[in-house]
Amino acid sequence: MHIGERIQRLREDRGWTQTELAAKAQIKQPVISRLESQVQDSVSSEALKRLARVLGVSADYLIGMYEQDTESELLPTMTDVA
Repeated sequence: MHIGERIQRLREDRGWTQTELAAKAQIKQPVISRLESQVQDSVSSEALKRLARVLGVSADYLIGMYEQDTESELLPTMTDVA
């Protein structure tokens, strides 16, 4: 799954418009639009951190570092850490 697809799914799950997400993450709305339409496939590390924080997921998840498709699988459990 592409970063833009993940962002769009998470944004829509929360009932936010691109403009609302942009305001919450303090990035420009056209960046979100380009990501979601797959015209752009990367963002600055700062924008990535802001998006992840606002959407409640890890930056690793947004960039597709792991293949999990559900938010509940994103955070390690205590047994994973030990």
